[in-house]
Amino acid sequence: MSTETHKTNAEKLTEIDALYSTIPSFKCKPGCADCCGPIHYSRLEFYRCVKASGRSLQQVRDQIQKDVSNNDYRCPFLNRKTNQCSVYAVRPAICRIFGTTGELRCPHGYAPERMLSEESSRAILAQVKELGA
Repeated sequence: MSTETHKTNAEKLTEIDALYSTIPSFKCKPGCADCCGPIHYSRLEFYRCVKASGRSLQQVRDQIQKDVSNNDYRCPFLNRKTNQCSVYAVRPAICRIFGTTGELRCPHGYAPERMLSEESSRAILAQVKELGA
């Protein structure tokens, strides 16, 4: 039997955070939200974002349903008034990887000094998906 099934969600989130720490960071264009949707998160990433948002799961689900009915597929944690992430400190892996790899280049030319290889970025996303399932 895999030991993976015996890890707590807290242990899995600690491992996810360790993966996040391998992603190079950079300053984004102020007010830009080009990378904010549609967003794919793991289950644990999503629930951590809900908690960080200060809203209930039902409130976030209601917003997603309303947004989709209005053909708005941006992240439900994007503040629509400021175009800023309301859960930036706990944003998902896909948000952190945007702009750090050739496959997900920033359309405004912003980038870290060291880019991730496509292989590395895909491996990080796959590991986060597995841990956060």
